[in-house]
Amino acid sequence: MVKAEILIETDLTPSSEGAIEVGINWAQVLNCVPTIVHVAHLDLNWNTLQLISPKNAVDYENFLQAYKVEVGQKLDHLLAGHKVKLKLETLIEFGDAAKILAKRSIERNSKLIVLPAFNEKQRVKLYGTAEKIIRLTNCPVLVVKNKECLDPKKVIWGYALDSTSESPSIWAYLVATYFKAHITMVHSLHRNQIGAITKDFNLETLRDFLNRSEINKDEIKRLNRHLEFFEKEGLRVDFKVLKNNDKKIKQVLNQYIQENSADLLIVGTKALSGPSKFYLGSVAENLLRSNETSILIVKSNKGS
Repeated sequence: MVKAEILIETDLTPSSEGAIEVGINWAQVLNCVPTIVHVAHLDLNWNTLQLISPKNAVDYENFLQAYKVEVGQKLDHLLAGHKVKLKLETLIEFGDAAKILAKRSIERNSKLIVLPAFNEKQRVKLYGTAEKIIRLTNCPVLVVKNKECLDPKKVIWGYALDSTSESPSIWAYLVATYFKAHITMVHSLHRNQIGAITKDFNLETLRDFLNRSEINKDEIKRLNRHLEFFEKEGLRVDFKVLKNNDKKIKQVLNQYIQENSADLLIVGTKALSGPSKFYLGSVAENLLRSNETSILIVKSNKGS
């Protein structure tokens, strides 16, 4: 049986080594093949240079080969301290990182793409790359902002009462099972929806509210199915309902994340088609950019 692949992007800076360590550890825990990917952005290509001058094209080809050798040596240095039990592959490409990673993930049906974002310079670049990848492929993306997600034990799952919770539920299960993590499912409801309830809004209160509301009953069934599954598997899961006082959902979630430190945040986003596919959900985009917690963004299966 062919093992699934985890793509780990690196810009060859020392700060990206942490993401390599996280990616390799996740690959070992999930029994996947880790592939280290470095993409250099070069505007000219061999065909363009050949049209200008055959000599320039040959020189450019030699440059690319020399660059690949140099990058290979740097990768060997970065990986020297890592004990990798699984086969490790490396891929050196030229062009648009998001497009190349997305294309590779589709061709190889990759399980996960890991991106480093340890410093501000990386984050400005990688946030755009992550958003673009998510638009181009259904492959989940893990943006590593610190090494707490190397072996996550405390995980916040931004839970939605719609189909975008289906694919993240699979990853919440994997993280809870393989890393022995404690999952907190967090959902936000506006105070107008909650009505006169003044006590702490817990899971039982939520179920009672949903049963009395006009919310689609399939959403209630989905929530119960997820909770019952985790309970049946003996996994550690809590459910927290946040009372929203006229704030946007992303602001409420961000506040909760800041007040309750976690090793990892899991959030879903919709798989859209047509012009809409070029936009990342506002909640996922805000959570990606606005806090220090590493985030796993999982796109829902279209039509789920």
